[in-house]
Amino acid sequence: MDKMFFIINAVDLAETNDELEEVTDYVKGQLNGFGIRFPKLFPLSSKGALAEKTEDGSFSHHFLPDSGMEQFQSQFDAFIEHDLTMLAIESSKGTIIRAEQLLGDVIDASKQDEQAKKQALAGLEQELAELKEILQELNGDTDKQRLHKETEELAFYSKQRVFLRFGDFFKESFNPAVIKDDGRDIKATLQTSLKELITSLGFDLSQEMRATALRSELFVARLLKEKQAAVDTMFKQIRQSLSLREYEMIKAETIDFKPAFEELNVQNFKKELAFFKNTNAFFEKNEKARMSDALQIRLEQPAESYTTSQQSRIYELYSLLLDDGLLKLQQEYGSELDEIYSGLRSALEEIIDIPHYEEILREIEQIHL
Repeated sequence: MDKMFFIINAVDLAETNDELEEVTDYVKGQLNGFGIRFPKLFPLSSKGALAEKTEDGSFSHHFLPDSGMEQFQSQFDAFIEHDLTMLAIESSKGTIIRAEQLLGDVIDASKQDEQAKKQALAGLEQELAELKEILQELNGDTDKQRLHKETEELAFYSKQRVFLRFGDFFKESFNPAVIKDDGRDIKATLQTSLKELITSLGFDLSQEMRATALRSELFVARLLKEKQAAVDTMFKQIRQSLSLREYEMIKAETIDFKPAFEELNVQNFKKELAFFKNTNAFFEKNEKARMSDALQIRLEQPAESYTTSQQSRIYELYSLLLDDGLLKLQQEYGSELDEIYSGLRSALEEIIDIPHYEEILREIEQIHL
C-alpha cells in the first residue's frame, strides 16, 4: 500500500479550508475502510496546475496558495528515483545471493574425488526426493479454516460498523428541511426519506464488503507467505544453502458487490412509518427516535442476510485463490528445485573449469560487499 498515491482533484472548488479538510478526512476514512491506514493523499487542482505552467505562472484562489501539483510531483519523483530503485536493488540482491550459494555448491561438488562424487550423486537424488515430498504434502486445509474464520469476523464487524452509523444516516434522511408541513403529501415524503435511508445504508454495506474482500485478499497473501516461510525452513533442514526465489501471489479477480436492500419495498414499512403523527411531535418529542429504533430493528435481518451471502462469495473466491497460490508455489518451487539439482548433478558428472568458476564466484561476492 505504501506504493500507492491518491489524488483529490478539483480542490479549487472548495469554498473554505474547512470544507477541503472535511473532504480530505472523508477520503481518508474511505481508504481506511479498505485497509489503507496511512494513504499518501494529495489534494490538488489540475486546472490550477495548468495555469501555473503558463507564461505568467498565474494561479489565483481565495485560500489555496498553489495548485498542490509541485508537492505531489516532488514526492512522486522521489518515489520513482529512490524507493523503486531500492526495491529493484533488494530484489537483485536476493538473486545474486542465490546465484552465489548455488555456484559455491557446484564448485564444492566438482572438487570431490570420483568415489565421493558417486556418493554425492546418490545423496542429491535422495535430497531432491525429500524436497519434492515436502511440496507434494502441502495442503491448505488449516489455512482455509483460518480464512473462513477471518471472513466471518470481517463480515460481522462490517455490519456492526454500518449500524453504529445508523443514527447518522437516519438524521440525514429524516430531517426538518425535508419533512415539514408545507402542503405536500407527507406519506410520499416519508417514503422518499426512507428510500434515501435504505439506499445510503445499502451502499455503505456494499462498500464495507469491498473492504472485506480487500482485507481477505491481504489475509490470503499472508497465509501464502507463512506457507512459503515454513517450506523454506524445512528445505534448509535438508540443504542449508538452498535459497529459492520469493513467491509472487496470483492477482485476484475483482469481485463486484451490489448495494444491499435492493429487494426491499418502502411500501412494506407502513408500521415503522406510522410512528410519524406530525412534524412537531416527530422532531420535538420522541417519535423520531422510536421510528429510528423500529427501522433499525427491521433492517437488521436483511442486513444480516446480505453480509452472510457476501461473506460466502468472498470466502469461495479467496479459497480458490489460496488453492491456486499453493499450486503455483508447488509448481514454481518444483521447477526451481529441478534446475538447481540439475546443475549440481552436472557438476558431479562433468569436468568443469573450477578456476574459472571460482573467479566468477569472487566477482559475484564483490558485487554485494
